[in-house]
Amino acid sequence: MCSLSIVVVALLALFVVTVDSFGNLLVTRGARAECRLGARAEKRRKFVETGLTGIGLGFVLGGGAQVANAIGEVADGNSLPDGAKQFSRVLKSQKDVKEIIASLSSSPPTDSSQWKVLSLYIRGLYSLSDDMTFIGKGLAPEKKKMAEEVIKTFKKDVKEADVPAKAEDVEEFKKLMVKAEGGITEFLELLQDIPQDL
Repeated sequence: MCSLSIVVVALLALFVVTVDSFGNLLVTRGARAECRLGARAEKRRKFVETGLTGIGLGFVLGGGAQVANAIGEVADGNSLPDGAKQFSRVLKSQKDVKEIIASLSSSPPTDSSQWKVLSLYIRGLYSLSDDMTFIGKGLAPEKKKMAEEVIKTFKKDVKEADVPAKAEDVEEFKKLMVKAEGGITEFLELLQDIPQDL
C-alpha cells in the first residue's frame, strides 16, 4: 500500500512539473506582456497546477488509502461480500478435501511432519462449519433444520479425524475425510432450489 502511494505521488509530481514546464514554454515563446491572453493563460496554468496538486494530495492523504485497500483486497481475493465469501470457501474446501482423499490413495503420508500438516488442515476444516452456518441462515426453515444436522455431523466427522491423524492411520483418516467431503456435498445440495423431479 505504501509503494502505491509513493508511485501516485511520483506520478503527480511528474505531471505538475510537466504542466509547469509547458506553461513556461508557452511564456518564453511569446512575450507575456505583449500577449493579450498571457494573464489568462497564467491563471489557467495556476488553476490546473493547484487543482491537480489538491486532487493528488486528496487521493494520497484521504481516499487513496481506501482505494489502495480495495485494490489489495481484490488482489488477495478478500473482497467478496459476506455470503459469497463463505460460499467460496466452502467450494474451495470441497475441492481441497477431494484432493487430499486422492493423495491419500496414491501416496499416503510417510512421516510425522506430513501427519502434522494434515492435523492442522483438519483444524482449519473444522472452522468451515462457521461458514456453513452463516450460509445456512438464509435457507428456508425446513432446509435450515436439515443444514444444521448436516453441519453437526460434518463437525463430528472432522473432529474424529484428529484421532487417526495422531495415530497415523491412513485408512481411518481417509474414511473420515470421505465422510467430511460427503457432508460438504450434502450441504451444497441443500442450497439448490431445483426440484428433485427434474
